[in-house]
Formats: sequence, C-alpha cells, structure tokens
Amino acid sequence: MPLSDLLNVCIDLCVIISILIKYYQRETKIHTIDNYETDIQTIKTLADKIVLQIASTSQWSTYHNWKTVSSLASTNTADRIAEYKRLWQHPRRYGTCVDFANLCAQRLRTALSTIPSLSHHASNVKLEASRPSEKLTGQLGRPEHVIATLQIGTSLIVMDPNFAPSSIVLRTGEKREICSFVTFDDDLTSVSYYWFCRRKAPHRGTLVYISSSASRGAQAYSTSEMSWDDAIMQLTFDMAKEMRKYDGKKFPESKFLLTGQVLSERPLLPAVETPGGFWTYTCKVAFYFHTGWISVLFPLADWLYKPENGGSLRRMEELGVSWTKLVRNASTGRLQVRNSGSREDKERIELVAEMVERLGIDRTEFLKAVEDVS
Repeated sequence: MPLSDLLNVCIDLCVIISILIKYYQRETKIHTIDNYETDIQTIKTLADKIVLQIASTSQWSTYHNWKTVSSLASTNTADRIAEYKRLWQHPRRYGTCVDFANLCAQRLRTALSTIPSLSHHASNVKLEASRPSEKLTGQLGRPEHVIATLQIGTSLIVMDPNFAPSSIVLRTGEKREICSFVTFDDDLTSVSYYWFCRRKAPHRGTLVYISSSASRGAQAYSTSEMSWDDAIMQLTFDMAKEMRKYDGKKFPESKFLLTGQVLSERPLLPAVETPGGFWTYTCKVAFYFHTGWISVLFPLADWLYKPENGGSLRRMEELGVSWTKLVRNASTGRLQVRNSGSREDKERIELVAEMVERLGIDRTEFLKAVEDVS
C-alpha cells in the first residue's frame, strides 16, 4: 500500500476514534448526570420524611438547652460533652439547631447505609455551622446556626428542621428563602441559603446562610463543616452559660421557646409554602430573667380573632393582661405577664398557659419556665 494511502487510513482511524471518544464521554456525562438526579430525588424523599418527623415532634428552646446543660454532673469539657451526647441517644422534644441537625444527619446516614445503591453517599452527610464571615471580622466567629447537608455532584441537599419542615435542594448559583418570621421587637426576618459549586464532589462548593430583616438589612454567614462535639462545645454550652448584667446583678441571658406548624391554608402570618402546606411559627415565648417578664407572640387574625377563640380575648381584657397588636407586623400580637406572686398575676399566667398550650406549647413546661424566671 502506498504511503499516502496508509497515511489517509490512519487519519480516518484517528477521526473515527475521536468521534467514539467524544460519544463515550457524552454518554458517560449524561449517564452520570442522570444518576445524580436520580440519587438526589430519591435522597430528598428520604430527607423530607426525616426532617418532617423531627420538625413536627420537637421544639426549639434555649430555655431547655440552659436547663439541660446546667444539670450536667461532669466538670471537665470532654466528660460534659460525652454526658450530653448520652442524653441524646434517645430523641428529646426540646433542643436547639445543634441537636436537631445532628438527628437529621444521623438518621439520613443510617437510611442511606441500608440502600446498596445509595450507601456511598452516607459518609458525605455533614454537619455544617454558619459563622460571621472571617473576611469581615478578621477572625472566625462563634457558630450561629447548625444544619445537616449532603453534596451530590454540584448540588446540595440542606436539612434545617428549625426553619423548614422539609429538605431543600440547591443547584449551583441558586438562592432559596426557606422561612420568614416576626421577632419580639416587631421586625420581620427571613432566612435564605445561597449555594455555588464550580466542580462536583469531592470538591466542596460554597454555602452562605443569609439572615435579612427590615431593620438590620442582610447579614451573610459563611458555613463550614463542624463535628458534633465542636458544635456542642462552641454553641450548645456557650449559649447556655451566657449571662446579662442588670442593675448591678448577673442574670441568665433571655431564653426562648418556639413552636411552628404546617397549615393547610396560607395564613396572614409570614409563611413558606412546602409540599405539605404552609409552614409558620404559631407561638414564641421569651423569658426575661433580668426583669422577670414573660413575653408571648401569638397570631391575631389567624387565631385570637377567630370566633372559637373569643373567650381568650374576653378573659385577657377581664384580667387586664397587657397586650398589643404589633405595628409593622399587624398579623401578630404581643403580650406580657409577670409572676409577682399576686393573685392577679397568677390568674393572668394561668390564662396565658392555656393560650400557649392551644398554640402548641406544653402548659407544664411553660409554667416551669415561669417559675425559673420569677
């Protein structure tokens, strides 16, 4: 065969091989993407069930966190962490983001490990903590919030049962608001996540936790992986020992107890639509140790003003319970009571205990906290 013909054959073979390689790469990429999407949807279904179960059976409470940490018998940090972790071997109703995010992570890892086609994802389920940006502060700040995550390809599954009763999937470059709520100072705060990932796992993308409000604007917090032990030490324990100076004395920092519900119809309260309905905070209680006051946020049009709750409104007026409709967030009312020991205050507190119970907060737990504040 002449050399020129042989050269042409070689060129043709190279072209064919190049086409085959490109086809293989394309098909492999499509297959990989399809696998990612299949895994993401399957895992999201698992994660949704886990988050909903935790969100519907637990309540965020810095009051109970303070009580639990204060009751630990151990004295050195390592033993205190171990003792605290033993308490959570069985799920508890009251906790903080550290506790509930860790439950999410544990349960998702367990679920994935039992499914052969998904078990390789189990080790990639992480706890992540959001902190003030190191670039802004010059140092790594104390964790503000803890969530569970799983990166698949360039997408991220987020489990945040404190703010949403279902998981969310973030695609690279996507920002998603997961909830909004009214604060005791009549502000409206929203929580969002932004995710950007240039390269698929194991290369880590960037997750930003964003808290926005009318008065403070948007505050961005960077997130990074954190162990359960570190989260307990840096957030659970540190938060429990916070003190406030007032009138020359030291008091425990104010504590909060919150509950949320998924409603079938969109309320006037700030709410986020989820697959199961509209999720909203229905009741918030603040315990101010330094003043002895207890404050409660509760729905007005969505609850108090409804005919079936007219009795509570009349009794509040009869007993002289101090309450007001918020100015900027008119869907919410705020009341205050104080346990001075007088007969009148006891009657007011009993009424408020009945009200918060109907909104989802256990009456007995509320009254225990009132006694601690007094």
